[in-house]
Order: sequence, then structure tokens, then C-alpha cells
Amino acid sequence: MCPRRLWLSLLLAAVASVASAAPPPGYYAPAQGQTGTVLRASLHTIIKGHTVIPYSSSTSTDTLDALNFLDADPANTNNVVLIYSRRSDPKTNYNISGGWNREHLWPDSYGIDGRTPMYSDLHNLRPEDRSVNSSRGNKYFDLSDTNDPGYRNPGFAEAPLTTADSDSWEPPPSVRGDIARAVLYMDVRYSGTPSNELDFILTVFGAGKTCCHSTRAR
Repeated sequence: MCPRRLWLSLLLAAVASVASAAPPPGYYAPAQGQTGTVLRASLHTIIKGHTVIPYSSSTSTDTLDALNFLDADPANTNNVVLIYSRRSDPKTNYNISGGWNREHLWPDSYGIDGRTPMYSDLHNLRPEDRSVNSSRGNKYFDLSDTNDPGYRNPGFAEAPLTTADSDSWEPPPSVRGDIARAVLYMDVRYSGTPSNELDFILTVFGAGKTCCHSTRAR
């Protein structure tokens, strides 16, 4: 297999992966036995009604509260584990210099643009070192091109298991499946209905780079 196509293979494999927590009985029943566009539509119907929480709030549970729980370090629950850096960082280091903030795996600039419910969807949010978050920016996920003039190994000093090139970002191997499932979820979950949501489209293009764009519902 061409190495540049490996990321697409990871995305396809994510569809068939088994989640670590069992869904409620019958949760996926409408999608069982379906294929193609019917399968996609069935999955969209199942997942589209997720509970929306605010991105930030001083009076109710928000995405920061959720990440502090969902991404807590099992070895030290006072910390969270950062998605690219793989570092365990104190929860109290949120948004301070040298600390961490919230990373959108599907970049905000690729159709989210700060709008709910997409912006606060927890499937797409993970804690990450502030500097690493800025370094990744909105680069596509891909296996880095070592011949690219902008190739870097590591992609950033605080994320030693990453690499990068001029327009793409290669995450650590241990989280590629998690990231693949997250961006695939965004593609299926957001299909242009209701009218305040865009149709998110996961795209593999060029030399195999994986990214995303959005269109208005037709």
C-alpha cells in the first residue's frame, strides 16, 4: 500500500472498529444490514440528536468541564492527557502560558466558524498544549512528506511523537484511530439539516491528505 494512502485506510477501518463502551441495546438496530447511502442516512439519524452543551459558561456545565472529565489521566485524575503531545498536564494549567487549551480536530476554520452545535461538539474537542495547537493550526491530517521543504520531526517540540510538513500534520500513532473516528463522525453527523447546520464533507485529495470542508444544504 502506498504510505500516503494509509490515512484513508485508517478512516475506513474506523467505520468497522468496536467502541470501548457498549452502546445501549438496539442503539444501532436501524443501521444494521444497511450499506452505502442508506447506511450513512441511518447513522446520521441515530447520532444527530446529541445533547448540546455550551462551549463556555460560568453557570452550567460546558465543554471545559466535560474535557476535564473525559480526558482525565487515569493515573492522576487531577490531570488531562493532551491529544498530540501525549503529556499529562494539570487541569489547572488550562489557558495559561505553557499550558493547554481546546483543540478542534475538525478545524473551526473549515466550516464550523464558531457556530453551535458544531463548535461545542465534544466528539471533535480534545485538550492540547496551546503552542502545539497553534502549530497544527488547520493543517490536514496526513503522513508527513519527508521530502517537503517544510518537513519537521517532531512537528513541534512539545509533541515529540508528531511530524509535520508544509500543509499537513501527522498525529502520534496511538491516537490516529481516535482522530479518524472523530472526523468521520463530523462528516456523518452534520449533513445540512436542520437549516442552521452545514453539510460537512470529509475529503481525501491530492497526495492522500485527509481534510474537510462544508457546503450549504441544497
